[in-house]
Amino acid sequence: MMRSAFLLALLCGLAALCLWRAGVAEPLTAKNIPAEAPTVCGFAQGEMAPLQPLVELLGATMTKDAGVITVTRQGKTCILTVGKTEAQDNGQAVTLPAPPLAVGESLFVPLQPLAKALGLTCMVNKASGVVNLKYETGTLVLPYESMVTADGGKTKPLAASDYRDCEEQLFVMNADGSEVHRLTYRVFGVRLPDFSADGQKWAYLRSPLFFPLGSVFAREAGSPISTCLRMSDSAGGVHFCQDAAISPDGATVLYSEASQVPEGAEGDPSCNIFSIPFSGGTPKKLVQGISPSFSPDGHTVVFSGFDMAKKESVVTLMDPDGKNQRVIGQGDMAQFSPDGTYLLFYRSYVKGEDPQQCITTCKLAAKMRDVKVYEAPKDQRDTDELDAVFTPDSQHILFVRKDKGLWMMNPDRGKPRQLTTGTTDHNPTCLPDGKHVLFLRDNHLYQMTINGTDITPLLANLDIHAAKPSPDGKLIFFLVQPQGTGE
Repeated sequence: MMRSAFLLALLCGLAALCLWRAGVAEPLTAKNIPAEAPTVCGFAQGEMAPLQPLVELLGATMTKDAGVITVTRQGKTCILTVGKTEAQDNGQAVTLPAPPLAVGESLFVPLQPLAKALGLTCMVNKASGVVNLKYETGTLVLPYESMVTADGGKTKPLAASDYRDCEEQLFVMNADGSEVHRLTYRVFGVRLPDFSADGQKWAYLRSPLFFPLGSVFAREAGSPISTCLRMSDSAGGVHFCQDAAISPDGATVLYSEASQVPEGAEGDPSCNIFSIPFSGGTPKKLVQGISPSFSPDGHTVVFSGFDMAKKESVVTLMDPDGKNQRVIGQGDMAQFSPDGTYLLFYRSYVKGEDPQQCITTCKLAAKMRDVKVYEAPKDQRDTDELDAVFTPDSQHILFVRKDKGLWMMNPDRGKPRQLTTGTTDHNPTCLPDGKHVLFLRDNHLYQMTINGTDITPLLANLDIHAAKPSPDGKLIFFLVQPQGTGE
């Protein structure tokens, strides 16, 4: 299954050429970003798939009334009822292999009978892990999951208890809160994408259901393509991709991968940073480390390395090809300011048995000896500092003090100022206009002015776990935790 995932990446690219609707308007809005091809679940009773993205991608229509779902495409109709195996194929009574089931926010339906009713040919290739839905002018290729990875890296058949819609899924909406649109319907959840400078290319991770699954995907905004660049592979050691960063020009994706020494073999686990073209290809190992991030001009990468002698993480700069490495100092999870003149990262301090994670910043310089590092003063190390981001003008840093709301300070850690007092406020991010801030409160999305006033809910009816704007600020991407699992 793991090796066949690479074949899926190639087939998905071909399918996308068939499905990419020509003439997508510029700039993109939430509604004209197509949903990604959804995962088909292969259970003993047959293949099940979420209906909504199929309707979108196949150009069909759907109506729901008291549990009765009517799907129509080019004059052909399939009528199904939630929880019942009785259905109609263009007016003829048929019996489904399994009843349609509402799971969380999704409606899962038997794929083979639906395809037949709509005039499609459905071909399941278990060996390559894909489903081909053939129609008049092309083929829609869907990822197929019939196995999941359990503890120890071993696979097991997909069971009814894995039938779920509770992993984090990617949504998008316009910046004014309109046109909320779900983009992913995967058995395994996803993480927020990293964008190229123009927002047209994305790199993101598919989150694990069971450790150590993990994979890196690439996608173009206006296309249903979602190409797997790196899938975990248990042969010769377990791999788990942890980060994904895309270069400003969209040409290159960096990711870190943890490898585990096979049972019975000698050696230590390690994390390494790899480079791979956005278009796919052979990954190139650059350096040992995690959390790579590009500078705004794409000429430098910052990452978390490891000082073996001191047994601590160190913030390190390098060229995108892994050369010219130079250490900034102790810390991890670094990011550049939008103008490329500052770095911020986290450094842990020990207070009794309770280490505190605080923001450290540094002003970069042409020569390493001129780099200026600003640590948290001792009187500001009494609580964790989290979720730090620069404002678009690079003049301030927004961050969270654990249980003490949102704060803002200068890049040299000067003049810290409290913006909110909400104990659950987190994940702040500044809109590109530099005037407004998005943040989460009790997993609902809020907006306020940059000085902490005019706090208003933007989206309060979904369980949101993270959010970020597109580079132009016209779209907001966010992760939602759908509710419910199937048994």
